[in-house]
Amino acid sequence: MLTIKNLSFSYGSIQTLNSVDMEMETGQVTCILGRNGVGKTTLLKNIMGILDPLPGSSIQMDGIQLISMAPHRRAKSGLGYVPQGRQIFPRITVEENLKVALQGRRDGSRIIPEYVYELFPVLKEMGGRMGGDLSGGQQQQLAIARALCGDPGILVLDEPTEGIQPNIIQQIGEILRELVEERGMTVVLVEQYLDFVKEFGHNFYVMNRGRVVAEGETSELSDDIISKHLSV
Repeated sequence: MLTIKNLSFSYGSIQTLNSVDMEMETGQVTCILGRNGVGKTTLLKNIMGILDPLPGSSIQMDGIQLISMAPHRRAKSGLGYVPQGRQIFPRITVEENLKVALQGRRDGSRIIPEYVYELFPVLKEMGGRMGGDLSGGQQQQLAIARALCGDPGILVLDEPTEGIQPNIIQQIGEILRELVEERGMTVVLVEQYLDFVKEFGHNFYVMNRGRVVAEGETSELSDDIISKHLSV
């Protein structure tokens, strides 16, 4: 479980997160929703240790406080991150991209897990190709597979469906479902695509101006919440 309490963050004098409280349940997909600029990516970067929150903030993973922990130690503790825009390494091969993440494994293994190739068989076929030669959808699959190579217990994804063709979006959703149901993984998902959230998510939080303004199970994501907080 990932537990966030009183999480606040500011860029200089501009406060972008204000006393955020969230719980991401083990073995579920928790979706974080909101219009552009409300603090969703900033929240994920605080979880991963890329940004440092204000004093009094708390981020705990299975009871372990992460606030003072460096990003690489968070990765070794079981946090996997798929950033917005994929950010794969374009000038090394697919296989080399995957092997980079093995450095963060808790068990010290330097072998790409076979289940990663079972989830993404196209990556095995294209193992010798440069990451930059892949299509956008294939790069997104590579970014997710790379995070999985680090053996995370909690997978954090920032808008994985952005700019991806519909058939790959559906495939990503099915993979997240399998990770949760078959491997007991916890998934934290920033997402704008509401149909995807409703199909594959379990719980949601809606953010506005750096605060949580609505939460519940995805079955409770009503038209009123959508029109008030999510419609453009």
